[in-house]
Amino acid sequence: MKSPSWREIEHTADWALEVWGKTQAELFRNAALGVASLLGGRPLGTQTTSRHFRLNAPDRETLLVDWLSELLFWLEEQELVLDDVQIERVEETSFLGEATGMKGADLGRHIKGVTYNELAIRSTDQGLKTTIVFDV
Repeated sequence: MKSPSWREIEHTADWALEVWGKTQAELFRNAALGVASLLGGRPLGTQTTSRHFRLNAPDRETLLVDWLSELLFWLEEQELVLDDVQIERVEETSFLGEATGMKGADLGRHIKGVTYNELAIRSTDQGLKTTIVFDV
């Protein structure tokens, strides 16, 4: 089993994730999976629902915040547990992808918003890395 490409890190009052990926698409997918791990919950049944996301932003940090914000809104509004994420295309300022979720239970953890605090997508020898702080 492959180890996750994110980890929860300590943050004073909020939640934070350190996320990495070889490409921007992998980074965005791993960020979504990391968010799902923070939210917790368990699926009820096996029926899935999906949503396509098409986003544009002035830079890749804003694009990441917009992506995670839209994903969080959809999951919370529909009371879903994230099942899978497929990134069709992600470029510097545009994103096209699809998320699949299942009706969930034990959805006690909530994220108010994705912040720009400490957010910078950095290039490393292994690919891209960032820290994302969530307002709870």
